[in-house]
Amino acid sequence: FGINDFNWGLDQTQSSVDLFMEYTKKTVRLMHLKKIKVYMLSYPIVEKALISIQKGLEKNLEFISRDDDSFMQKIGDQSMQISRENGGLSLDVERDMRKDFRLEQSNNLSSRFHQPDGVHLNDLGNESLARSILRGLGATRF
Repeated sequence: FGINDFNWGLDQTQSSVDLFMEYTKKTVRLMHLKKIKVYMLSYPIVEKALISIQKGLEKNLEFISRDDDSFMQKIGDQSMQISRENGGLSLDVERDMRKDFRLEQSNNLSSRFHQPDGVHLNDLGNESLARSILRGLGATRF
C-alpha cells in the first residue's frame, strides 16, 4: 500500500499506518547510510469542496487535509518526524499550501488550487506546491 491508500480510506488501520512508518524509517536510514539526502514531504492539500462532489467518498474525504488535525496531516507529521530522527529532512508542504490558499482566497474568492476533480492540482496549485518546497529549502527569491 502507499500514501493514496491512506488518502482514499482504503486502508486506515493502525497496523497499516505502523507498517508505513516502519518502512519510512527503514528507507530513510538506508538512504542516509548511502549518503543520499532524503526529503520527506507532507501530502499536498486536497480541496474541501470535493467532499460534497464525490458521492460515497464523503466519509473518507472529510478528514483528508482540511486542518492540522486531519488524518493526512497527522500521517505527514509522523513520517516527517521519523525522517528527521533518522538522518533525513522534512518539508511541510500541506500546512504551507493551506496558508497560500487562504491568502489567495482573500485576494480572489474564485481562486482554486485544483482541477475540477478537487484532487489533482491545477497550475495555481502546482505553483503553490513549488513555492512551498522552495521556502522549505530556504529559498528567499523565486
